[in-house]
Amino acid sequence: MGALVGLAAALNAVRFSIVPSNAGFGLELKAIAAVVVGGTAITGGRGRVLGTLIGVALLGTIGTALTFAGINAFWEKAIQGAIILVAVASDAVLLGNLVKVPFLGIRKISEPPAVAGG
Repeated sequence: MGALVGLAAALNAVRFSIVPSNAGFGLELKAIAAVVVGGTAITGGRGRVLGTLIGVALLGTIGTALTFAGINAFWEKAIQGAIILVAVASDAVLLGNLVKVPFLGIRKISEPPAVAGG
């Protein structure tokens, strides 16, 4: 992955005569969203480059799709945040780390169930 970052930096330097120090400012949310949507667990430990590339392709089309739909580009970050929430929630549910309890909401399976009356 580091080699890809180095390649991207070299291509960016060749493309522009001056590369400002804040060239990637504000792209953190997109990077995290692309990795999470690509299937990497937010807690770490597993993930694939192909999934990340699919996440990049998906999130890269959001801005263009909003423009074609006539929606203000302001909503792009809100949609990215919603995609992150959906990806993290679905990852937790698919892994079976969370279980729905009607009166308590969502809790971890490893936690003991609430016992009424002590």
